[in-house]
Amino acid sequence: MATTPTYGWPYQTLSDRPDGPNLGEDLALAIEATVVALAARVSTLETTVNTTRIPQQASVATSQTTTSTSYTDLATVGPAVTLTTGATALVTVGGQIQCSASTITAFMSWAVSGATTSAAVDAGRAAAIANVNLICVSRVFLMTGLTPGSNTFTAKYKVNGVATGTFQDRYIMVQAY
Repeated sequence: MATTPTYGWPYQTLSDRPDGPNLGEDLALAIEATVVALAARVSTLETTVNTTRIPQQASVATSQTTTSTSYTDLATVGPAVTLTTGATALVTVGGQIQCSASTITAFMSWAVSGATTSAAVDAGRAAAIANVNLICVSRVFLMTGLTPGSNTFTAKYKVNGVATGTFQDRYIMVQAY
């Protein structure tokens, strides 16, 4: 009995002895095995898509300060989220930010650790404010060039001069692509 080239399903050729009942059973079992295997693959893909597309977020409500002119942690580190990413992630950071001097800017950015190592930077990634009033600020950035795998995104903070930056109700949200 011959079989199809792609799925290996049996079929009767002209040179085969007629055997309808056995051919019907063999074909049905072969099709069922193929459908079961395909259903398992679809289920795996659905699980992967559902778990990697759900944004992960974290927040810290506590008001804390820094006078550091290079990116640093506050007394309560983060917030931070860990998730499995591909090469791209959409990152949002924000919170209420204030600077003690209106001519100095307070910055909130993030660093990445794990499969990828990337320090916090200003360029395109930082939520920043030069204001003595507490202002709600956020920044959304599509980060590319990540190494696929488990990555941790951690918020970092600084000021760019002699001043005190205050940060409260801060958050980070990351969606993997």
